[in-house]
Amino acid sequence: MTTPIPSLDEYEVATERVRNLADREEGTPPAAELVELVSALMKWDMARDEATAWKV
Repeated sequence: MTTPIPSLDEYEVATERVRNLADREEGTPPAAELVELVSALMKWDMARDEATAWKV
């Protein structure tokens, strides 16, 4: 389950962490963290996008 991102500050931290994890090898714990962060970022974006917010 993806942990929600509670604030814009946390969103920015997560975005930076994604940049740092971008080249990790599949099947490793950092790669799993990357997948979770990307999922959380996508949920944040969808919830704040006027075109998709009603679907969340």
